[in-house]
Amino acid sequence: MIVIIGSGLSGSLLALRLAALPKPPEFRLLESESTAAGNHTWSFHQTDIVSSSFSWLSPLIEKTWPTQEVRFQQFTRKLDIPYHSITSERLAKQVIEKLGDRFLPNHKVVSIKRDSVELESGLSLPATLIFDARGESLATNQTCGYQNFVGLDLELESEHHLTAPIIMDADCEQKKGYRFFYLLPWSSTRILIEDTRYVDDSAIDSNEFESEIKSYCARRDWKIKQIKRKEMGSLPIPFWVQKLKPANTVSIPIGVRGGFFHLTTGYSFSHTLKLVEAIAERFLGSAAGAPDAIVKTVDRQRAAVFRQNHYFALLNRMLFLAATPEQRFQIFERFYKMKPALISKFYAGEFRTKERLRLLAGRPPVSVTKALLSLVGLGGPPKLEKSIK
Repeated sequence: MIVIIGSGLSGSLLALRLAALPKPPEFRLLESESTAAGNHTWSFHQTDIVSSSFSWLSPLIEKTWPTQEVRFQQFTRKLDIPYHSITSERLAKQVIEKLGDRFLPNHKVVSIKRDSVELESGLSLPATLIFDARGESLATNQTCGYQNFVGLDLELESEHHLTAPIIMDADCEQKKGYRFFYLLPWSSTRILIEDTRYVDDSAIDSNEFESEIKSYCARRDWKIKQIKRKEMGSLPIPFWVQKLKPANTVSIPIGVRGGFFHLTTGYSFSHTLKLVEAIAERFLGSAAGAPDAIVKTVDRQRAAVFRQNHYFALLNRMLFLAATPEQRFQIFERFYKMKPALISKFYAGEFRTKERLRLLAGRPPVSVTKALLSLVGLGGPPKLEKSIK
């Protein structure tokens, strides 16, 4: 039997993908809490994924918009790139409906052995394959910045008149780093607004962020009727690609825990989906579900992500080391003046050499000397935290 530990994004996607196979293998999805998927919103661009995934992925999508928008002090730009969002509530509902008794909430894992998972209740669950999807596992000596955010899901008293998401509204005060508001209009009066900041530490003053979101609404003459939901988080933005041990048949880390995330955006959806599809393919054919073949598949997928992430780690060093906190917005402002195809490839994490060179071409909007030092990893890191809270 296959055991998947953790029902966050990666664990739930893998379980739902296996359940959608013509001949699903026997598996269980374990969750330490009483419900699946936590309290998050996951979004992705249409260009992040292959169209074949939509047959089983579409029921998870809460909302789709045909366009998206970015705003900076110098310009506003509309991008004709479809954008999709998945909510925890909808993902949890699909897990319950599609998995049935294969989903086991309130099952906390205390240890993993070669052929079993030991639970806090004292039970031992036998397993031929174990996928560990319990979230971040960044080394404590890893130097990084952070993407901190607090989001409020709001019901407004009147219409907001937005027809598309605003991925970045950076026409605002830049506080201790690159800062923008992120808006998802669920309906004519309901909207998710996140205050997001690329900063040097993971500390979040939740009340201060919430106050800023309310001030943002006031500036736009939006009166808040009700706060439906609140979410917050701190995503690591590493300066270097962390070396991880190869996967093994004792426990296979997936999602963020396995390094399957975009080092600059902090998002894991596109990388996780590609991994899930690759794993699902290994359950087709005569050698369906062979553990060694699955381990090799995971390692190949992770190697591909790591090759791309070396470049994104370089961009992170430029963002945090070459720019003063108040200048960081200029790097994203310059980026969003580029062609939509390049923007799409950036988010999908599929840069080839020519795209990498194109992104770095020309004079950088920061100190040239510091930019050059950051590219080769010189100049020393700023005084950032080295652990994730």
